[in-house]
Amino acid sequence: MKSLFASAELNQYFRTLSALYRDVARAYPARNQIECARDLQTVSERINKEGLSFLTKTLPSLAKAIDTALASDTPLRVPAFAKKRGSNLPIFMGWLLGCIFDTDGSALPAKESAGLALKHARQLLYLFYKLELPIDQRSVVKTIDSFKATDLALEKAWDLDLQQRRAVKQARALIMRVLCNADPRKIIPKHGPGAVSTGEKPWEKSTFKRIYPELDRTYPYTDHMFFNYSHLCDELGPRGLAGLEIASEPPTAKVVLVPKDSRGPRLISMEPLEIQWIQQGLKTLLVDTIEEHPLTSRHVNFADQEVNRQLALSSSRDGLKVTLDMKDASDRVSQQLVHTLFPLNWVECMESCRSTRTLCPNGDTVQLNKFAPMGSALCFPVEALCFWALSCAALMVYKSYDIRQAAERIWVYGDDIVLHTEDYRVCMQLLESVGLMFNQSKCCTGAHFRESCGLDAYNGVVVTPLRFKRRWVPSLPVQTWASWVDYVNRFRELGYYETADLLEKDIQKTRRTPYTNDVPVGIMFRSLHHTDARKLNLLAGIRYRFNRRYQCMEVQTTYARSVSRTAPKGWRELLAYTTRKGLREHRDQPPSFRKGIRLSSDLIDRSLGISVGVGAGQYSAPHRVSSKCGWTRAA
Repeated sequence: MKSLFASAELNQYFRTLSALYRDVARAYPARNQIECARDLQTVSERINKEGLSFLTKTLPSLAKAIDTALASDTPLRVPAFAKKRGSNLPIFMGWLLGCIFDTDGSALPAKESAGLALKHARQLLYLFYKLELPIDQRSVVKTIDSFKATDLALEKAWDLDLQQRRAVKQARALIMRVLCNADPRKIIPKHGPGAVSTGEKPWEKSTFKRIYPELDRTYPYTDHMFFNYSHLCDELGPRGLAGLEIASEPPTAKVVLVPKDSRGPRLISMEPLEIQWIQQGLKTLLVDTIEEHPLTSRHVNFADQEVNRQLALSSSRDGLKVTLDMKDASDRVSQQLVHTLFPLNWVECMESCRSTRTLCPNGDTVQLNKFAPMGSALCFPVEALCFWALSCAALMVYKSYDIRQAAERIWVYGDDIVLHTEDYRVCMQLLESVGLMFNQSKCCTGAHFRESCGLDAYNGVVVTPLRFKRRWVPSLPVQTWASWVDYVNRFRELGYYETADLLEKDIQKTRRTPYTNDVPVGIMFRSLHHTDARKLNLLAGIRYRFNRRYQCMEVQTTYARSVSRTAPKGWRELLAYTTRKGLREHRDQPPSFRKGIRLSSDLIDRSLGISVGVGAGQYSAPHRVSSKCGWTRAA
């Protein structure tokens, strides 16, 4: 189909979507080919009229309407598309949606064919939803205003009845039981991968320049910012620690905007250097304690999403459990909620390493009522434990379960909650009474549609779509090249062969890319439906060689790697390197005087610069990637 678009990028996206339509249409009767061609004509006309927003906003709005109808067992309400005469289904993609919905918009009986049709429909509609687009000023203003309004709403006092007060008190008892054997003052600080509001680069993070009085009272600077006495003595100048800056103002975080999806950016908080250092150590202790306690183990997870995913998949078939999604979860966990639920010693320690205000991108300073915005190391574990405790307490108070029964009926991963179908209403009611809010359109309480932790399922069929994130650039910089080669491999694995072949040819015109029949090493196409990758490589002009040492044929490929920076060796690097190693068994000793830690002489030599080693002193420069040519075994 010939279509003239405003840019080569739009043309590339239309060609890709057209190929994907044809891949999908092949799975359905031949009579649908005419309707498929009509749909592509509609796509072409509306792209010319609406531009890229048709792909990133209009098509996903139809997909969300489908998800909402299935998640809540309500009739389909279609926005922005004309409907068929006498039907509630749209003309656009009606040939495919008719396999999922009846003419009145209600869901048809769940069958395997309906699950396959939903998978195809969501793949077509969500393909461009996550595309990273430039952030426009209107979205920035809207996001900042929403952030401020949400924080301001947390000042409202709770209005709890007798049963709710009993449940909140029970939730506090549960958290105290989980945390009772952990001492929040005995931590091993460390740094995470994120940026800090004070501006230090990754290789500068172990050099501390400021003393926050409240932080120093709870976590003394001399105990937590040095490796041992020798390090402390070596760094003391003529004036001792007086040369350090004493912070005259409370810790202030800095909010930055990062791409999220077509709706707009996401706000992420960057914490001050010294605050983040302590936060990460406290987070590690909190996460380990929660994951190891009998009540929360395998029910409150931080690294393993498979628990929630498998529950979502199985309950999409039997309907025994529902999946709930919180709205603005990190921004609605208030100071009041944390102070009410957590033990006093934990509150004291967490407050000492908490930023009390944040600087917005427009220059406004906001005094925070939320406990920890997204980006704080404590955000994820604190909110997960609060959601779990409140949900358990609701079951104990309203359903009369004992503590073990209640704990076994709840699974939490961040703001993704899985509950039994008969329990979710009382849990939602209690969480909403303390200022939390649910995203009703994403709470899957219907018969067969579930989504949790990035997995979408319908009647036992995984319907999670592949979404483009990186935009197509004809010159294909190394990161874009690696991303689009990965898209090709994933389309081929999913069975969308025409789409994969189209993108493969377009990439080969700009960047010569080798093939393999095995797991790709570097930037390589994985050719599943060809048996001889060597033949494809020869046709593409890829270089080969025979490696005499390993007695095998090798093909030349390209690797994308981050640009590294070497930090000066010394005590500071020894401190950073050992904390990255995670010495959990020595948490009961003060970090600066860990006499029980046995470090090899090789580790100390490398960290102090006596010899150059791999690992110590090596840091990735943020947002910088380079390519390197190399050789790998030819499959």
